[in-house]
Amino acid sequence: MGYPKSPNVGMAQGSVIHPSHSCARVLASRFFELPMLRSIRRVQSMAIKPTVAIFIFILFCFPAFAMKKDNLVLCSPMQGQILNNGQPVAGLRVEQRLLWNMEKEPRIAHATTDEQGYFTFPKVVASANFSWLAQLLHVPAISRTIYLLQDDQRILAYSGGRNSYREDGDFKAKPENFKCDLNTLRTINSLLQQVDCEILNTQKEQYK
Repeated sequence: MGYPKSPNVGMAQGSVIHPSHSCARVLASRFFELPMLRSIRRVQSMAIKPTVAIFIFILFCFPAFAMKKDNLVLCSPMQGQILNNGQPVAGLRVEQRLLWNMEKEPRIAHATTDEQGYFTFPKVVASANFSWLAQLLHVPAISRTIYLLQDDQRILAYSGGRNSYREDGDFKAKPENFKCDLNTLRTINSLLQQVDCEILNTQKEQYK
């Protein structure tokens, strides 16, 4: 006695589902059409908009056009007096080092104390070429260090800095005049020799 064949069995074994079938359309949209649409939308979202393209062009092309700026104050004038137990030290070499983030090498200047122990360093003014981008992002960083050169020794007398090209751009009080006494000489961390200096005749206690 035979059993009737189920139409589903015959379909599973050899028949092909027509694409117009509703289930086939659902499966096709789920596994083929929807991922393709998502990919297309993702590519469209990644496309560069005109405003972004203009910004990138300005960012990478305009730095080639540099603009020169003059009268950039790197440090204010300085005058100091070197004493030893209250007596002026004449003929002592004094060194000034300026480090500027626009230059690779420091600017080094020397002076010699006179009969009264005084030395003077003038104001340092520079110029530099700034790109379009640097004009927007540049922040000056300038450090100034004063050393006393005695018997092949480098003695630290003053250290300061500024982050502005203005006349009043010093971090600390403007060092127009100060005096140091060699009897305060001490060694820090077995390496650095330093003397205590008193800053005199400053215009302001501290610049902002």
